[in-house]
Amino acid sequence: MQLSEDQAQDRLSSPSNLANRFGKMQVETLPRTGKKQGSINFPPFIKTSIAIQTHLKTDSQKNIGEAFGMTQANVSAIKTGKNSTDSKEVETVLSSVRDVALAKVMSSIGLITDDKLNACKAKDLSTIASNLSKVAANTFVSKEESGNSINLHIYCPEQKQETSYKVIDV
Repeated sequence: MQLSEDQAQDRLSSPSNLANRFGKMQVETLPRTGKKQGSINFPPFIKTSIAIQTHLKTDSQKNIGEAFGMTQANVSAIKTGKNSTDSKEVETVLSSVRDVALAKVMSSIGLITDDKLNACKAKDLSTIASNLSKVAANTFVSKEESGNSINLHIYCPEQKQETSYKVIDV
């Protein structure tokens, strides 16, 4: 149904119009809640990419956030899986990186012979061991970062012993 300009004005000014029954109405804009105006809703594949980069520690969270136009807090939330990140895909990529890293670590350990280790100083040996362990440790997702950890505390009262009861000799 189409109305002409005059018909629309007649309806708007009519006393039976619901808007006119309440008197003069004031239009107010409500404060925006949730995301800030102008913020970008990133697609899941970008959030997954950010989560992978932060877990692999390719750069600082601040620098990754600047590259994608977000704050460090947003990057941290994505890393912990709080912003609808595909955690299965992140774990799949991290698992493949972990497998490659561990394979390289194992092959490099195989290249370190006893003769080479005996020729190294203690400081060099500790550096080698530290660097090799960091490669594997950086690819594992810690339980604190996953955000889904459950702490269960069970209380078990001490059982009474026979000596704690009074004994009646008959």
